[in-house]
Amino acid sequence: MLKNKLKSNAKKIDLFIKSYINSQKKSMLTTPMNYGVLSGGKKIRSSVIIATGKLYKIKPSKLFYICGAVECIYSYSLIHDDLPCMDNDKLRRGKPTAHIKFGEATAVLAGNSLLTLAFEMISDKKFNINSLLFQLADDFLDIKGKSKYTGKTVHKDKKKGKSTVINLAGYDYAYNYAIKLKKKILRNLEKHGKNANDLRDIVNFTLERKY
Repeated sequence: MLKNKLKSNAKKIDLFIKSYINSQKKSMLTTPMNYGVLSGGKKIRSSVIIATGKLYKIKPSKLFYICGAVECIYSYSLIHDDLPCMDNDKLRRGKPTAHIKFGEATAVLAGNSLLTLAFEMISDKKFNINSLLFQLADDFLDIKGKSKYTGKTVHKDKKKGKSTVINLAGYDYAYNYAIKLKKKILRNLEKHGKNANDLRDIVNFTLERKY
């Protein structure tokens, strides 16, 4: 059931973002921007925003601008992280990375454009998201995940000497910390009762996911 909700939310946000990008002045960056932000992905951050809005009885459609901005920022960071001068990755979401598909210079510009677009989307809105749990889950997948499920290169953080919680404090410490963080989030959701069911499902799913 949760998987279907995530897919449904992702589809809605993808349609919104695609429409927003295509409504801009046409340029050579339109296609690589769409590729970078729409090429798969769970859009789990958007589902968190939508589920959080449900706590306060906010219609999902009223949050699309915020969701779109968050996804654009996230995709911008992925495009730039994958560049030859950074992680030099060739695979993202099961497809060639942006710089492999369009060239390094175009990938840089497409990422920058997505960041600028995000600020445009939320020019008159504010929203704060704590994504530490999701980052830890990504770090765990890098250690124990498989490329055929994650759609990206795994076992790369340690090789590149990244300062992740796992590399700094060890896997067991990081995992126990993530469990405590998850429990804290779930406790904070208890006061919202059934309205928090979607968000509760997403939090539980985060550390269990294999993709």
